[in-house]
Order: sequence, then structure tokens, then C-alpha cells
Amino acid sequence: MKKALPVLSCFLLIALFSCTKPSGIEVTEYFSVPNNYYSLYISDGMEVTVSNQVDEIVITADENVMQKINVTCKSGRLRITRSDFSVYHLMKAKVLIPYNSHLHELDVESNSSFTSSYSLEGEDIKITANYFSEIDINYILADNLRMHLEFNSEFEGDLDVMERMDLIMEDSDAKLSGSTAILNLTMSDDSEIDEEWYNGGYAFECNECNGTMTKDCKAYLHCFDNIAMKLTNNCFLYCTGEPDLQGSDWDNTSGIIFK
Repeated sequence: MKKALPVLSCFLLIALFSCTKPSGIEVTEYFSVPNNYYSLYISDGMEVTVSNQVDEIVITADENVMQKINVTCKSGRLRITRSDFSVYHLMKAKVLIPYNSHLHELDVESNSSFTSSYSLEGEDIKITANYFSEIDINYILADNLRMHLEFNSEFEGDLDVMERMDLIMEDSDAKLSGSTAILNLTMSDDSEIDEEWYNGGYAFECNECNGTMTKDCKAYLHCFDNIAMKLTNNCFLYCTGEPDLQGSDWDNTSGIIFK
């Protein structure tokens, strides 16, 4: 669910045209950090891909952008950012990182992306995407998962969450498959869990679904036991399965629809 960039105010225009200008020369640099960090924060136009072709961090970017890139790793927290601020980070940097089995906190912000064809596994996993950012992870295995998507961000992945998933979506989109026992769902501002099918039902399954949807949201879920959702202001929850609706409520612009 892609959205157009918002109209720039005068302040944003000034900020945009005062940012780093390209040199036209692409350079590559290498960064060695311990590969046992548990937290990764990327921001400011970083396109990060997990690769089995590297054993250290490899960054390719315009020469002027590279001068502003910071890679730091302290107390198990790896940060890959830029020291300047540009509104839409039009000049991105391509980043390759080796697979790290210790990773269980991921924060992707400011028009950045994180792509992994590998699994992300842990007891408690936390994922955040903000401000036109994208996350694509092949498979997540966790006891508990907390995911927060906001300001036109997107997530795609196959999830196997044994106990509880807390999913907060604001003006964002998620393409989900897999399952969780309990889904605590908070959606607002034109967010959507995409329509995906698997074995005759929607591709993301839960035993219980609790929470709220407000202001132009849609979700497609397969639920087994009970749905306790409050829907307002043109929101629709589409369901497969035969759950009870104990605790659910909606206004006259919204509804829960069974397929």
C-alpha cells in the first residue's frame, strides 16, 4: 500500500536543498564490528541487506554521502546512520551485513530498508519501522513479538509466534503469513493487513484477536477462538474461521465480515 509523499512546506523545502549534494563518484568502505550485537538501528536512507557473501559490514554510497555515514557498536547495539539530515534522504546507501543469530531488536527509520532471506529468532523480538521505511524478513520465530509500524512504513514476513504478538500500525501496511496464539492489534489512519490466502483461509492465523481499529483500516485474518475488537470510522476486519465475537463492537461505518 504505497502512498504519495506529502506536500512539502517551505521549511521542508529549505531543509531538502540544504542537504548533502552528490559528487557522482561511488565509493565502498568496510567496517568491522563484533557480530554478536542484539540490537540494530538503521536510519537516513540506508538500504540494508543480510548477506552470506560478506563477513563484515560493506557500505557503498556516493562519496559525499559516505563522509556522513556513522557505524557504531556499543553495549551490543549497532547503529548505521548519517550525521546530516535531509528530508527524504534521496541519496541512499547500500549496506551489506553478515547474518547475526543474536539479533532480536530491529529499528528501521527515515526512508531506510532492511531485507533478510534468513530467519530472525529469539524469545522476545522487537521490530520498529518508521517514516517511509520497509522491512522484509523471510521468517521470524519468537515466543513474543512486538511490532510497531508507522508513518507510511511496510513489513513483509512469515511469522511463527508461540505466545503473543503486539502489533501497532499507524498509516502503514503489513503483508503477513504464519500464526500467533494471541494477537493484540491496534490499527489507525489508513493501515492495512493485506489480503493473503493459505489453504482456504487468510494467511495469518491467531487463536484470539483483541484490540482496536479506527479511521479507514482493513485487516484480513484467520481466527480460531475469539475476536474482541472495537472498530470505528470506516474500518473492516475480514475473517475466515469460526471464532466467537465476545467483546467485539463496531459503529455503523465499520464491521467484521466472514468469508
